[in-house]
This record gives sequence, structure tokens and C-alpha cells, in this order.
Amino acid sequence: MAEKNVSGILIGLDWVSSNITVLYFDPFSGKKDEINIAVTHDTKITRGAETIYFSDLEQSDPVTVVYYDDGSGVLKAKKITDMNLGNR
Repeated sequence: MAEKNVSGILIGLDWVSSNITVLYFDPFSGKKDEINIAVTHDTKITRGAETIYFSDLEQSDPVTVVYYDDGSGVLKAKKITDMNLGNR
């Protein structure tokens, strides 16, 4: 299972179904696009050197997500890096 990554802005957080939506710039089409990625209990989430929780993510945070297709068409996050290092 090949890993891919995407960098963009969190535009959707669904804590009930454990999904995020990232708005990113697609260099192939030259347009902005959205990608939905499932967050599992194995997903590592960090901000700087600190490990954080899914509930610490906020809409409009800049993120980089390493993800993979689990074989059933569901994209699952392996690692989410929250790039918002400003004061909260």
C-alpha cells in the first residue's frame, strides 16, 4: 500500500465519523480540490514536536497528511502534522 501526502487547509472536521476534509492545490489541474481522509486510532497527530489529539485540530489549520488507500477505496491517515504553531 503506497503512501501519499497532501498539504492544505482543514476545511472539515467530523469527530463522529472520524474524518477530515483538506482543501489543497492540485498542481496537475491547476485548481483547488478537496480530499476526505479517515482518521483512525493508529493515526499519529503532531503539532511541532508535540503529539496532540484529533480533538485539538481546528478548522482552517494548515496541515500535511500522510495517507494510504486501505484497499476498499477508503483513504486513511497515517500521520497528520498540524502546521499551525501560533498561539491558541
